[in-house]
Amino acid sequence: MDKVTTTAAEYLIRNCTIAYKCTTRWEDLPDDGIPTVRFCDECQKEVHLCISDKDLSQAIKDNLCVAIELKPLKRQEILMGMIRFNPDN
Repeated sequence: MDKVTTTAAEYLIRNCTIAYKCTTRWEDLPDDGIPTVRFCDECQKEVHLCISDKDLSQAIKDNLCVAIELKPLKRQEILMGMIRFNPDN
């Protein structure tokens, strides 16, 4: 489970829903020198880039706004938003 991943397909996300999907792009957030954390002026929250399933699991537990890199076909996309545990799924 501690393997570093680069695509959303490698994350094992179960019993979770995307509670909020941000329309701001990770690339547009100001870089303050911390590689995995940026501040979103739109939602006034820190956004945490999750590069492993361990990072993502902890961020969900801590109720943090996350960014997850997706690589569908030939274009790179980073999903940003809040993911919530949903035990009913």
